[in-house]
Amino acid sequence: MRRALLAAGTRLATQGAIAAPGHVVEAGPAEVDALLGGAGRGAEAGELARRAAERLRNALLDAPIRLGEDEGPPPPSGWLTPALAHVNDALTTALSLEDALSPQAAEPGPDRAGAEQVRGLGAGGGRYEGRARLVLEPADFERIEHGDVLVARTTTPAYNVVLPLIGAVVTDRGGLLSHAAIVAREFGIPAVVGTKDATARIPDGCRVVVDSEAGTVHLL
Repeated sequence: MRRALLAAGTRLATQGAIAAPGHVVEAGPAEVDALLGGAGRGAEAGELARRAAERLRNALLDAPIRLGEDEGPPPPSGWLTPALAHVNDALTTALSLEDALSPQAAEPGPDRAGAEQVRGLGAGGGRYEGRARLVLEPADFERIEHGDVLVARTTTPAYNVVLPLIGAVVTDRGGLLSHAAIVAREFGIPAVVGTKDATARIPDGCRVVVDSEAGTVHLL
């Protein structure tokens, strides 16, 4: 169905009815019918372009860490049966140890060479030095040059258009199965994900060394 719509969109764009072939997918069924000569009124080209731009912006927005109200602390062990209290205490201890041993729990500060560093989870492969380019919204894409290090809160498939240009990627969020980690392995470039605060601590234009083996980003 998408291929049929894009074929129709190509004809409509040639006729000047819409700005780009892909904009046809922004129209509803009745609007597509009207654009193709059926009854009713089709959407204007400007309106379809606006919808396409809004969808792209929304695709790049950060998803909230959680939905709804904070669930609060776990129930006190005294509310549970002895067996459940034992399991609850064990899980609480394990989770606290996991947080304490995670890369993000390490205190930020200078490394052995005296350079500031950001810690996270290493993905991809190797080590890369380049200029950090902070990308917080789609308008920042045009500032990326070949060999830059992409620094973003997170990445989505919308970022695929710039990924062939970059030498490494660093994100605030994500794990080893995140979009950034997967594409880093596919492109064979270093990546450090899940840093929590890379976009806040790495200045735009700063030279950095991304070490995917150590899971660190050194600010030079």
